[in-house]
Amino acid sequence: MTDVKFPTSIPTGDAAFNLEIHFSAARADPGDTFVVDLDPRLVSLRSSYQVFMPNSQRVMLNVAIAPAQAPAGPIATFTFTGEVAGLSGISGFAKWGLKFADKTIEAGAKTLLFGVRGGVPIQRDILVEKTFEPGISDVSAPTKVGWETFDGGPTRDEPRVQYVLIGGPGPFQSITLRDTAQPNGTENGAPWAIDCAMPYSAAYFNRDTSPSGVPAQLRDAGCAEGAITATFDNVPDGLVPVVTFFAKSTQPLSEQGRLTFENTATYTSTGTPFPGGEFSHEAKLSVTQDFAAGADGRVTLTAPTIIEFDCSAPGVPVQPTLTLPANGDGVTYASSGTVGPGNTVTVTATLDEGALPPAPFPANWTLTGERTAVFTHTFAASRSCIEQVSTLPLPTVSQATCVAPGQPTIPTYTLVTPEGFRGATIAQTGSPLNGGTVVATATLLDGFEFPATLPTGWVLSDDARSATHTVVFDNPTCITAIGALPVPVAHAPVCQGDGTYAAGWLEYFVSEDLVGVRLTDGAPTVVDGVQRLTIIATGEPGYGFIGDLTAGWTKDPSSNRAVYVQEFELPECADVPGEGGTSSPTPSETTEAPSSPSPSPSETTEAPSSPSPSPSETTEAPSSPFPTPSETEGVPTSPSPSVTDGVPGLPSPSPSVTTEVSGSPSPSPSETTEVPGSPSPSPSETTEVPGSPSPSPTDIEGTPESPKPTAGTTSPSTPAPGGTSGSGEPSASATEGAPVITSDGPDAGGHLPSTGADSAPKLPILGAMILLGLLLIGGSVLRRRATQG
Repeated sequence: MTDVKFPTSIPTGDAAFNLEIHFSAARADPGDTFVVDLDPRLVSLRSSYQVFMPNSQRVMLNVAIAPAQAPAGPIATFTFTGEVAGLSGISGFAKWGLKFADKTIEAGAKTLLFGVRGGVPIQRDILVEKTFEPGISDVSAPTKVGWETFDGGPTRDEPRVQYVLIGGPGPFQSITLRDTAQPNGTENGAPWAIDCAMPYSAAYFNRDTSPSGVPAQLRDAGCAEGAITATFDNVPDGLVPVVTFFAKSTQPLSEQGRLTFENTATYTSTGTPFPGGEFSHEAKLSVTQDFAAGADGRVTLTAPTIIEFDCSAPGVPVQPTLTLPANGDGVTYASSGTVGPGNTVTVTATLDEGALPPAPFPANWTLTGERTAVFTHTFAASRSCIEQVSTLPLPTVSQATCVAPGQPTIPTYTLVTPEGFRGATIAQTGSPLNGGTVVATATLLDGFEFPATLPTGWVLSDDARSATHTVVFDNPTCITAIGALPVPVAHAPVCQGDGTYAAGWLEYFVSEDLVGVRLTDGAPTVVDGVQRLTIIATGEPGYGFIGDLTAGWTKDPSSNRAVYVQEFELPECADVPGEGGTSSPTPSETTEAPSSPSPSPSETTEAPSSPSPSPSETTEAPSSPFPTPSETEGVPTSPSPSVTDGVPGLPSPSPSVTTEVSGSPSPSPSETTEVPGSPSPSPSETTEVPGSPSPSPTDIEGTPESPKPTAGTTSPSTPAPGGTSGSGEPSASATEGAPVITSDGPDAGGHLPSTGADSAPKLPILGAMILLGLLLIGGSVLRRRATQG
């Protein structure tokens, strides 16, 4: 050893400082040693040290520091390694930390002595600037302080903790300070005991922690292995009762590398409360003692801190880590291998020269050499942090239903996200309306995925980041189909004997099953010798024309209507020579000629066997498939001609022929004469009421006795005065007494000219009365109706 260096001063006796021991040798062999004795008042903060070759990481000298054994101080042994073989002029220095064993050493200059065995000691001075004070400079309340120390006993072979119980400034009538050991340790502290072999004291101090010199009135003061107690009576104002004692660890010396002591002292006052107003106070303190390699020179191996692969949140992996312990306390740590899932990492602990391995050896460590130990760890494999979305909910849907024709209900849609649902957000677009669409979209949150199979109705997107559920709502019109429309039977215009013609007309049956529709006759028109008749079927609200219509009917695309149109080519009619006159015959002129096939105009005859009855011989043939216009019933007047509005090109319906029939009553015996086997009479062959004269077409309006045609049919606008419809030899007198109505209204009169326009006779009052009677009798399933020009 050639020199010793350290700082010239330290703040207090509690401050650590570095010691440098310089050495030189002309030559040295591996294993050569020299020993340095340190000052007995010092303790070493390390148990070993290594000196490296200049500009190299190769160790040429190992230093082992043994703890102090009173009266001697710590001993440092220097041993050369094989690196010095063949070298000359070897020199260097070792440097480690020291501190005073008694941190409360008084302030002032201290001379330290260092000697090499077999050599000349070296002395150096160090200034302790201030006496160490236990953490307080002005006592104002009860408290407790402590610190680690190597002083206080005959030997410094184990570390201790010095505790100071401070009761706070007086006055007190009486105060007891008591502390207890922790032989079993605490949750965060090592087990320890009160060392009654060490000196303890109870005395008054000033508030600045300096001794007061005032004797204390003590009672019940004593130290046992488990507790220390002191009671101060009549404590003067401003003085602070203080108890000082030592504690030590109960663990083996090999385990005393770094220990923490915890305990709580209890102070009890009588008569005078503490500053907080209480008469009892608890003073808790935690003190950590750190002795490098333990008192026996053995080190403590610390396992690395390992964190395995984990998921901190869905989709957020946490990679594994390995953190080495801090180098020091005689051990240097290094690792090899790659930290990662499934990988293996080895940690190597290298003990400083002179340090001893722990005994017993800790678990998971393997001693591989005199000064090396390894710790091996294999990390767990990784796993996916992606979690599956909760089961997607299904909506509750109700489609619209029909509560009445044309009246659908409003559909409903309810989608509830269940409690605890996680992994996606669900949004809804669209509204539950008839004909509408509602789409629910589930969008993944980060760290989640959809399962391989989704609930029925959910469809995964191409990028698998969202799924949709679509509900298309029905759009029911609730339209009830109108039944089959009637098939009109057309009766073409026919010439009459006076050069006029009977207008064409339409005849049809209406079933009672045909509901939700109004049948309306359009106004007849004659243009360029063509008579045009129109029937308009208008659907009621909630009803409509569905599918194919009855032949001849055409649906109006712009409205809920259908139209039937019939056109007739008007015949060219000429007057019959020798015929004329339109006056109605008197009752005496009307005769019956059963056997006459062709009665004269002045005679009305009834011939049951006649195949072609005269106009006045109105009969009803049971075998006839269609009734004559006079047998049609139930023709109520429709005052609204506006039913054809919105049908371009269609004529307006006649107010006098808007009808809806409900049945066909059997004709009264007094109104018809049945002729078995007789063909259907022509429109001019109206039934003759017995005893009533048959007026001519021009005299109908003024004949109150004339019967009215049966409800539900209209007579041709121009009855033939002398013959039947379709007859080649009409007789003018044969039509006398035949009642006729027209579609043009009751005030049209006279014969129709050859054009067939504006010549219909008026309806008699008596005929109207008979028509009313027939309406009251009606009740058949089928209704018959005729449309005329």
